[in-house]
Amino acid sequence: MKKIIAILLAAVLLLGCAAAGTAEKTLVVFDDSLSLNVPAIEGHTMEVITVEGLVCIIFRPEGEEGTNYSTVIFPTDDPEYAAVGRLNDLTDEQLQLYIDSCIEEEMNDPVWEIRETGLGSKLLIVDEQGADHDYVYLYSVYEGYQICTYVDHIDGSEVTDEDIGTLLIFHTDLEFIR
Repeated sequence: MKKIIAILLAAVLLLGCAAAGTAEKTLVVFDDSLSLNVPAIEGHTMEVITVEGLVCIIFRPEGEEGTNYSTVIFPTDDPEYAAVGRLNDLTDEQLQLYIDSCIEEEMNDPVWEIRETGLGSKLLIVDEQGADHDYVYLYSVYEGYQICTYVDHIDGSEVTDEDIGTLLIFHTDLEFIR
């Protein structure tokens, strides 16, 4: 009897873990060669819009309370990175050139760091320091596409490490389809 209970308990735990790892995803088609299965971000609604031929995915808080940030992803077809599977594939010199290209001249005292998703893919995080410290960019590449995620709080408050952690989970769960 103890063995049966132990087996049933193990099965329930395995099913619970499997269910926890499967987030609801929405298929977004960018062009003929790239689609994304986009995971939901808890407490946010997702909107897909096209601006000047560019498909953008925007997450907005469901209400005025809570985390109050939105995220936009901009995949662009960039021939410079056509042979690059992801940032991990760049040499140190290529990575530094990529970082330099992502940091905008009008930023006040930008600080950058490389973080990894739960699956080990590198992301460049660029954070502007100072009085207007109210947004962060996350950059990556994927087989000829540059991915830029912009994070800000609707109320203008500072982006937190928790916000960045949410986006690392989001990028871990983001599924590219070629």
